[in-house]
Formats: sequence, structure tokens, C-alpha cells
Amino acid sequence: MMISSDSLLDEQDKVIKRAYSIATTHQEMEKRRIVGTIVKQTSEHGMSAFLTRDIQLGDEVTLTGALGHFVDHGRASDYLLVSMGS
Repeated sequence: MMISSDSLLDEQDKVIKRAYSIATTHQEMEKRRIVGTIVKQTSEHGMSAFLTRDIQLGDEVTLTGALGHFVDHGRASDYLLVSMGS
């Protein structure tokens, strides 16, 4: 999942974008219609500070994703999938 906000610009006035893993179960997304992520503030500026300290109710962010691609081709018994977030 990619998160960006038009209110966060880097030194070249480009919108800051950061990738985060989805931390919401499929059941929560389907039942409650929410997408959650876990963010740790790593600096006083930038996306992590915005998402952990500065974001306000009503602020808009843009979510893009999921960005992974997985195709089964009917051979699910031929492999083991191990997946984890960052």
C-alpha cells in the first residue's frame, strides 16, 4: 500500500510517498470497510511524523495498492508462500 499526501512535499516540492504494509485482516476490511497500517515515528518530519502526530480527522491521504502481484495458475500444491510486511 502506498500512502501520499498533497500537504507533504520534499525539498524539490514533490509529493512525499511511502510504502506501508496492510495491517488489517480481510475480515475487518470486508466487515468494517477500513484499511489499517502500523506506523512508527522515525523522524520529526516527513510521512511518519505526519501519520503519527500531525494528521487530523478530515485530512485526506491517497492510498495506492496493494502493489504486489500473485498468480496461482492452478498449481497451489506445488509451492509454499511465506509473506511478511516491512
